[in-house]
Amino acid sequence: MKRWYVAYTQPTAELRAAGHLKRQGFDAYLPLCRQIRRHARREETVLRPLFPRYVFVALDLDIDHWGSVNGTVGVSNLV
Repeated sequence: MKRWYVAYTQPTAELRAAGHLKRQGFDAYLPLCRQIRRHARREETVLRPLFPRYVFVALDLDIDHWGSVNGTVGVSNLV
């Protein structure tokens, strides 16, 4: 039975970590929100992580090798 766990990422590496986790076959979820960034009289809409430095990972601890999540590029450790 899979349960959701939280992976703490390196600064500004949420997208990279989620991508690498998905390539390894893990179910990774990174909620994003739209944010307006203003600079030099310009407005730009960008997607930012809803929870900075966190990515959600679905794991079945009996089957999945959770240790490989810690070794994933962009991930610091599991919380």
